[in-house]
Amino acid sequence: MSNNVEYKMPTDPTELEVFERIDSYVIPNDMKETLRFYDDWADKYDDDLDVVEFKGISQATTTMLRFTSSEERTRSDFTILDLASGTGRCGKALRDSGFKCIIDALEANEAMNKKASKKGVYRNLTVHVVTPTTKLPIEDKSYDIIVCTGGFSRTHIQSECIKDVVRVLKPGGLFWFCVRNTKQAENFNKEVEDVLSQLTSSGEAEMIIRQEFGYYVYKAEVKESSETVSIPGLERCIRKLK
Repeated sequence: MSNNVEYKMPTDPTELEVFERIDSYVIPNDMKETLRFYDDWADKYDDDLDVVEFKGISQATTTMLRFTSSEERTRSDFTILDLASGTGRCGKALRDSGFKCIIDALEANEAMNKKASKKGVYRNLTVHVVTPTTKLPIEDKSYDIIVCTGGFSRTHIQSECIKDVVRVLKPGGLFWFCVRNTKQAENFNKEVEDVLSQLTSSGEAEMIIRQEFGYYVYKAEVKESSETVSIPGLERCIRKLK
């Protein structure tokens, strides 16, 4: 996949409306505007992601199943943090895939967090805006796994915050996250690579996955026929070493 992908708009009116709503968040905004956007979107969010399929959650679940044992997934002291947990779709997917361990949620938007609480999949749900100066309100070495399905972007959580995520991982713990791999996200992905390079060079972490996948999938009319279109993304997973 290329980050120079040309978007082809959906032809179905409902799908087009959903796609434009999902894609609008990539316009650079300050955090107050972003939170207002999610206040307005919270009631439509789950329905929208059923129309234009977001593949990040299934990708995260598949990878976490690959790197955890059945014993870990059912252990009462094995802990997962769903970072930028939204309406709880990732937490529910993990539960549905057999993760009976502790799963906590941290989300910047109160309206989205209220939706997540109704799914009943998390132990604790915390509302907190993560920035380089407002670090995670979590003690060092607290979690075995941290997943973030779309929270890291040029308008959401900044790349520098990856270092704080690593801080709250236990040694040997995994951090999985995904970012769009489009032209708009090119500079942000470079910033991410710089941070990851610092962590791997210092021996704090190792990269275990870096690969492309279809981030969003929808139907579009192309040359008088309908075809599935994928907005490209990158999944990355690192392991904390010390």
